[in-house]
Amino acid sequence: MRRSPLLPTLTCGAVALALRLIHALTVEAPTPVLDQARFLAQAAAIRAGDGPGGGPYATSPLYPYLLAVLGDGARLAQLVLGAGTAALVALAAGRRAGPVAAWVAGSLVAVSGPAVHYESQLLVAGPLAFLLALALALAPDEEGPREELRGGAAGVALGLAAALRPTALAPALALAVVTLARGRRRAAAALGIGVALAVLPFTLRNSLIGGEPVLLTTGGGFNLWVGNHEGAPGVFEAPPGYDLALDPVGADLARRESGEALDAAGASAWWRARALEDMSTGLFLRKLALALHPEEIPQLGPDDFRPVRREAWWLRLSLDARWVLLLALLAPLVGPRERIAAPYAMAAAYGAVLVLYFVSGRFRLPMMPLAAVLAGASLAHVRARPRPMALASLVLAATSLFVFRAAGPLSLGEADTRAAAPRALRLEGRNEEAADALRALLVEDPTYARGALELGRLLVGPLLGTTPDEKRAAWSEAAAV
Repeated sequence: MRRSPLLPTLTCGAVALALRLIHALTVEAPTPVLDQARFLAQAAAIRAGDGPGGGPYATSPLYPYLLAVLGDGARLAQLVLGAGTAALVALAAGRRAGPVAAWVAGSLVAVSGPAVHYESQLLVAGPLAFLLALALALAPDEEGPREELRGGAAGVALGLAAALRPTALAPALALAVVTLARGRRRAAAALGIGVALAVLPFTLRNSLIGGEPVLLTTGGGFNLWVGNHEGAPGVFEAPPGYDLALDPVGADLARRESGEALDAAGASAWWRARALEDMSTGLFLRKLALALHPEEIPQLGPDDFRPVRREAWWLRLSLDARWVLLLALLAPLVGPRERIAAPYAMAAAYGAVLVLYFVSGRFRLPMMPLAAVLAGASLAHVRARPRPMALASLVLAATSLFVFRAAGPLSLGEADTRAAAPRALRLEGRNEEAADALRALLVEDPTYARGALELGRLLVGPLLGTTPDEKRAAWSEAAAV
């Protein structure tokens, strides 16, 4: 079994840590809203002994518990985990494709601006990327000592990843299939047991306390509809009447629309049935192209990478995701095919789930460490088959530049800068002036969703921990201007 040198692993981890500490010391953490605010509220309830709420889990089962344990150090802890992700990627790439691959793959993750950006937010993307990289580093797909132990440890990592976001079950299944294909049945069984042990506590909690036999969460049906309804653009687009703050997976909206007293699982099934009616091959192809987009597509506005990238030079060091993913796609052309089977299968499985649901930067990010391992393997072995690699690279690059060109079919347009001045006022602590400036923008353009989100950030932030009615009133002010 080929092992990576220690030097690239340690160096890439150290560089990643340095950049992330610079980010933590330089960029102010945004006021938590929407998903981040909900996770913090759940964490506060857990610390108070009240648990994460009634009913089965609607969103990430594990993440609120992590925030409850980490407390005020959660943001810094996630950035440290991000440095660990870079080190694990270098380790996994070196083990499979040698030291050059280790340097390339580890460096791609270490200086990744989107990785630093999302790791600094109280969202599951950063920890999920770490757990997928850890599972790959532990993967028992090659001969070696203690295969069953490595399989079980990789399974626990993947089970915890699924408890952060259930879509991680797809790469878990892919790794199990690769391990079985190599004839390592006991290691594959240990992997499956590890996944089950990590997932089981959340399933039991859903059944015994939440009152519904739900594996992990009830958000699958709603998110499937978001990405596949008739006229869907392939990115996150909330339906009319959807309450971002208080109805995160559309359960209340499903009850109103259906006129039925649906439980949480029933509401998810209602959304899923609607999504299955509207699915189309054309939309899947569009989402496949969006998955290769050079921009980090925002999901709900506040996680937009583009304005932050302009303000921080260290977020502009890396290749954009498009080139990393294209290099990853070329890995089978140059090999070593057997050694890259596990990262390729895991990345393909995660990518399939990404395309099945909807595309956003923070949804795509956990796939990038796996893609970086493959990109490292491509560049490390390009001399093995230079002509096919060169031809395929030219075709993919030319196609990508055409599709994603300015004003092209998948162009996102220029980043919106209208909220920059109000944001600067907010960072200076002049919140009332910032709110007035945003209200003025919304008077000029009542459809300006980004301005409404920024105003909501100002109005909802101080209301964390207060009653749902107060939160709803604050959001209503932003929406009604």
